[in-house]
Amino acid sequence: MSFTHDQENELIAENEQVIPLNQDTEKEPKPKMSPELQKMVDAMYASLQPHENVFAPAPLAGQPVIPTGRLARCICSPDCTKELPQPEYEVIRDSEEDKRWMVEPTPTDFYLPMIGKTKDGELVGVNIQMHVNENGTKAFGTIHSFCALRK
Repeated sequence: MSFTHDQENELIAENEQVIPLNQDTEKEPKPKMSPELQKMVDAMYASLQPHENVFAPAPLAGQPVIPTGRLARCICSPDCTKELPQPEYEVIRDSEEDKRWMVEPTPTDFYLPMIGKTKDGELVGVNIQMHVNENGTKAFGTIHSFCALRK
């Protein structure tokens, strides 16, 4: 048996039920508690302090970061334990990267040993004492020692 579109709409309209709304159905059902329990719950809610979430600054664009797999913690105070809805990242700084790769900082004065050849093809060893200026932008060297090497 097949129905036209209008016949289907009429059947649906006949079968629909109207659910009357009154004041009781519009409100959420309130849990039933004893007066003592209700007093304790009210005291608990009254003792709660409002908490303002303080997020850590976001890493800069291009800064190397490693996700820790945890949620970030609020930084409103040192002892706050509230977790925030944001992933936690560890920012890799230059000093940490240097420690990871066991790189030592360049000293301001150091010796640079070099081996070279003379015009005659003789091997020579040269120790150049390098001096780096205070802001680390320029380096210059002076020959500290010079020796001929045996073949």
